[in-house]
Amino acid sequence: MIEINSAFVTEPRATYARLRSQGPVHRATAPDGTSIWLVTRYADVRAALADPRLSLDKKNSGGGYRGFSLPPALDANLLNMDAPEHARLRASSARRSLRAGSSRCVPGSSRSPTSCWTP
Repeated sequence: MIEINSAFVTEPRATYARLRSQGPVHRATAPDGTSIWLVTRYADVRAALADPRLSLDKKNSGGGYRGFSLPPALDANLLNMDAPEHARLRASSARRSLRAGSSRCVPGSSRSPTSCWTP
């Protein structure tokens, strides 16, 4: 089993390249001792995130996954949400960001496009 520790992250590119060459999915131990699955290939990560049988929400873990100890207000974020709630909040957030940024961009202005999106 792979142990995720300071040695693991010293050379992340080399570590992940080695793991990808050995296979797409590995059992690992997180720094807190939790047993986790480490998915190393982009296509496999996308497939896992789109698979409705897998969940990011701790309440769906059946008690096995504890995650980080965060206060409830901080724990309720997009990284810990499944569809459809994740998609709803992401779309809402994106719309608000675009409206706020686009109000600073006036056609014909001398401002650079990137400055329009800087808060």
